[in-house]
Amino acid sequence: MTDIIELKIGFDGIVIANSKKGPAFKLTRQQLFLALAKEVPGADGKLAANTAKNWNDIDPRSRPRRSKCSVPLRPRAPVTRSSSS
Repeated sequence: MTDIIELKIGFDGIVIANSKKGPAFKLTRQQLFLALAKEVPGADGKLAANTAKNWNDIDPRSRPRRSKCSVPLRPRAPVTRSSSS
């Protein structure tokens, strides 16, 4: 076989930033999920809208700081496929 196929897997990444002037902000995977997920498991075990707005909504031991997620200003162009015969 001489055809070369290129597959790109994954375009997303998550960066967690913390000011050097403040205390270290340690997160678990579960806390990160609860901060970013559109839906989270509800009390009945079914998915429900994520209503968490502050870190203390995610972890009651946290200070009531707003949880924020920044996204690129311009989304990337959609991935297209082309084939030639």
